[in-house]
Amino acid sequence: MALTLLAGCGSERRRAPDATSPRPPAATVTERYPAAGVRLEAPENWFRRAENPPAVFIVASGEVTVSGFAYRRVEPLPQASVELAEARDRLEGEVRRRDPQYRLRSSGTLIVAGAPAIALRGSQVIARRPLEVRSVHVYEGEVEYVFELLAPPSEFRGADRRVFAPLLRSLALRGTIRGKSAGG
Repeated sequence: MALTLLAGCGSERRRAPDATSPRPPAATVTERYPAAGVRLEAPENWFRRAENPPAVFIVASGEVTVSGFAYRRVEPLPQASVELAEARDRLEGEVRRRDPQYRLRSSGTLIVAGAPAIALRGSQVIARRPLEVRSVHVYEGEVEYVFELLAPPSEFRGADRRVFAPLLRSLALRGTIRGKSAGG
């Protein structure tokens, strides 16, 4: 009888873990990127890594990725409503020029970390995978910060609400970049 029970122990089929779905975000951890002047809160149970300039960081789980970039700018950055609207139009045109397959769903202006910002929402195909994209361009001091969420359509809404929006709310930006390698 004992042999029969033991023989059945290893024969159950187990499902492989789903490596493509993001983990539900747990508690957050403070991440600091002093060379880029960025501090934020990210899910403790997601992959987090500092990147080389102009990239600042990557936060990821499954097929969902949040990334940040910092570009030193010498031209005056948009501040007033009219300047932001003009910058939004230029940004939309630049995105379409770089990727003619990109489909813009919406755009607008907002305030992030006390600074003026432009948000774009759209879809694109990367490596034959359809992805939803939200990018937020924040203009602080001498820096244009870009924060981007990439996610499969089925994961986008949850990742936007549970990870990206809280990350944006947690941002503290210095508006300066240390070193000469971050530019744009």
